[in-house]
Amino acid sequence: MISANNMMKKQMRLAIMAVLIAILALTVLSFTVFAANEGALTPVNGVYTVENAEQLIGIFEGMENGTFSATSTIKLANDIDVAGKLPMVQKAFTGIFDGNGKTISGVSNPLFLHFNGTAKNLTLRGKISTTAEQGIDKQPKVASFALNTFKATLTNIVSYVDLEVKNDVFYAGGLVGSALSNGTFVGCEYHGEMKVEWGQANGAVGGILAYYKPDGLAISFDKCYFGGKITVTGGATNQKIMIGGILGQSTSAAAVLKDCVSNGTITSSVAAGDEFVGGIFGLSQTNQNTIEYCSNKSNITAVKNAGGILGGIAANTKVTSCTNHGDMTAANVGEFCGSGKGYTFTCFSSYDFSKADNKICSTDFMSNNSYTSEAVTLERTFTLGDLEYEVYNYCTIEKESGLLIHTLKTIKMFEAFVSVRDDGDTEAFRFVILTNGTCTAKSVKVSIQFKDYGGNVIKQYTGILGGANSDLALYSSVAASGENYFAEEGFAIFGCVITEVPVGEWGTVELTVTDTENGTEYLEPVEIDGYKEYLKIESLPDLSVLGDVSGTYNCGPGLMSDQGGYTEEDSFLKVISNTSKAKFEAYVESLEDHGFDFVSKTTFDGDDYYTYARYGSYLYIYYSHRVNEIRVIVDNSSDPLSKIAYDYVPKAGEKAEFYQYSINYTMNDQKGFDPVTYTEGGGMNCGMMYILKTADNKIIMIDGGFSSQLSTLAKKHLMNFLREITGTPANEKVTIATWFFTHAHGDHVAAARDILSTYSKQIELESVIFNFPSYQVIPVEYDSNTFTLKEAINRYYPDALYHKLHTGEAFNLGNIGLEVIYTHEDGVGTDGKTEIIDDFNSTSTVLRFTIDGKTFMILGDIFTDAQDAIVAFHSGEYMKSDLMQAAHHGYNNISGVYDMIQPQIVVFPQSMRIAKGDCVHQFRSATKYATKGETYFAHKWTYKFTVEDGVIKSEAIKRYDQK
Repeated sequence: MISANNMMKKQMRLAIMAVLIAILALTVLSFTVFAANEGALTPVNGVYTVENAEQLIGIFEGMENGTFSATSTIKLANDIDVAGKLPMVQKAFTGIFDGNGKTISGVSNPLFLHFNGTAKNLTLRGKISTTAEQGIDKQPKVASFALNTFKATLTNIVSYVDLEVKNDVFYAGGLVGSALSNGTFVGCEYHGEMKVEWGQANGAVGGILAYYKPDGLAISFDKCYFGGKITVTGGATNQKIMIGGILGQSTSAAAVLKDCVSNGTITSSVAAGDEFVGGIFGLSQTNQNTIEYCSNKSNITAVKNAGGILGGIAANTKVTSCTNHGDMTAANVGEFCGSGKGYTFTCFSSYDFSKADNKICSTDFMSNNSYTSEAVTLERTFTLGDLEYEVYNYCTIEKESGLLIHTLKTIKMFEAFVSVRDDGDTEAFRFVILTNGTCTAKSVKVSIQFKDYGGNVIKQYTGILGGANSDLALYSSVAASGENYFAEEGFAIFGCVITEVPVGEWGTVELTVTDTENGTEYLEPVEIDGYKEYLKIESLPDLSVLGDVSGTYNCGPGLMSDQGGYTEEDSFLKVISNTSKAKFEAYVESLEDHGFDFVSKTTFDGDDYYTYARYGSYLYIYYSHRVNEIRVIVDNSSDPLSKIAYDYVPKAGEKAEFYQYSINYTMNDQKGFDPVTYTEGGGMNCGMMYILKTADNKIIMIDGGFSSQLSTLAKKHLMNFLREITGTPANEKVTIATWFFTHAHGDHVAAARDILSTYSKQIELESVIFNFPSYQVIPVEYDSNTFTLKEAINRYYPDALYHKLHTGEAFNLGNIGLEVIYTHEDGVGTDGKTEIIDDFNSTSTVLRFTIDGKTFMILGDIFTDAQDAIVAFHSGEYMKSDLMQAAHHGYNNISGVYDMIQPQIVVFPQSMRIAKGDCVHQFRSATKYATKGETYFAHKWTYKFTVEDGVIKSEAIKRYDQK
């Protein structure tokens, strides 16, 4: 018999065992669920493959609770949207994170607190907002990838994550907050926007890395790129704040930056005691820091110190073969370095001589440092992405003023440098001639010719160096008008400054130097672009003779970004009212007498549209007789339309084709497929893409849809589709004759940006055409994807031409005709102010295509504001077209325009469910004149349209995921 005491002990043991079994069961269950649902606990060849957000979240959670090793190798199989649910890994990750070229979107916090491993081929998207009080590190930091790294290697990590931080923050980095030991960044990029509101602490901001304070080992950056925006506000006195496009601050050990490019916007308005803002590097505080073959194109605005390469130095620093092309504003400004005292600045770097001041470093810097110099050579070229950069090796500095002098071209015995600068209020032409020891001053003959853009000589100066009877006030290196230049040993410098320059009347300068002592002319003429005189609308022949002149309306730039302010590419418009056709014709006839070159004239619907050129800019002027108004437009951004347009006569069997390309209108857009549940649920209500193929197998693209409507797989199939319809082999590039964008909304430009970036090595982009308004004039609803689109075009397709479309222009691309029906410029009122601010959709450009006599009208997203202008300016007979794209995906009812067009065929960039459900009234209005069965939707099918025997024929093509 068991005693009561023993019985009690046995029951207690059983109870404890039951609890342990329950805990074990829960653990196993948890482990099993993780294994079944996440699929990441069964590695293949040591690699954990992640296919979806649940798996990735599970792995990150597993690192924290110990069920997953932070030393593992993780590889992404698909693009993943974590929707803000991915936790930050607190434990140090020492394994390999392989993004496999995929994207993690929905990022709302850094991926790692401490990253000590290897990461590669990963793109991040999302937004991180935080305050210092949230305490994500002992020293408050913010970054998109990791707050800290230790002996980490990051390769091809690209971030589009926007960062916003308030209050006391020590370090804000686009990718990493601080590096605690040596490491390597290769091919890393940051394209997001950083908004940093500073508190009371010292700190640093960097586009790639904010701060580096290691243990004596070097950190390196190779082919890294900053293309984002940094804005730092707040701050307090007695602070030190360092801001750099690539690296913010480095102390205690060397940082080596090579082949890096900064091409964004950096703005600092902190009230700091010491503030250093550099396009590449904020503040160099280590003697071994080296910057070589880097290029800055970022525009910088700072309070105190700003430099194109370095904001400042507090240690001996070497800059080799770097270039600066950015504009800077600060108390102390230098093309290469903003501030620093008592240190050696060794500079072998090139310089953008389109700048007027020619300052390599600030006056404060130049008066407190020593320099070395080196002769001019073409050092090397390097590529970043598909863009090639050319870097030189030279830097001769005048200690007093920091004036940088070098030669642009070496030709036999002479080197000649030509520039234009502003000496006070006078445009001055400066040249410097470097001769070797075999030439004397009196044996060198100089001839300088100023030419207009037509090649005609406007003014000429000639003379013998040192000669008494000379048009040139030449000087030697001994007495150079109070300035001292330095030449290589064995060479002598002679130069001249001409103040009587025919400002605004010349386009190039030819400098010819001849050795007269032996009768030999060693120099071929050196032709160098001269002062760029832009055509100004205020300098046009008197517009008041035409009638009542409006104020000036800024029409916006071309491929330059105006997100940070107005640009030199901005175009301008004036509207003339109370006028007449007779006044218009008389004014046009007088333009050639005022130096304008006739380019073209088109006549449509009873109105004449003229184009003239001057100073490399274009003047568009047209009279609209129905409203009795003249529009005068000065375009400073366009390449000649003649370089874009071309004619092609089709051969037997060749024809043009028009496609309404099917993009994904489902809510589950990341999957890249279209489940047959359209009629049951909602879908995306935006985005459109049209494709035209010319008879000679070139492509005309129209818009591009939203990013989320084209998954990685969908983009791949789009490229395959373009190859298929053009017959382009896999080893050749698909030629896009032009990419036309209707307006600056994300669902029309974002996916195009992704395609152009992803497939830059498979696409030959010949030109881009659009007419976007000025962001500074109409910022409401202006999509930021527009600026990243421009950035992608400029970066990956630097040779692509750009043309700003204007009403009345007409041209051919092969056997397809294009005609501009309407732009936002037609919506500008007689007061010179836009009448379309309340509806950005009406900034869409309306373009009509003609294929074998049949017309295809593309309306973009226009609404009633644009409709009012079109109805007022044009007749119904002129507007009538065979095929029409329904405006704004079928959402806008513009019956006035529809009644003018009267299309037999209507295409909807939308799913059938939304077009015939949510927009049923608009649908009926758009299809009022359509032939039965001739209405097409862009969801499950891609539709091909061709013209056969004078009739538009259609063919349905299954979308790639439906085949």
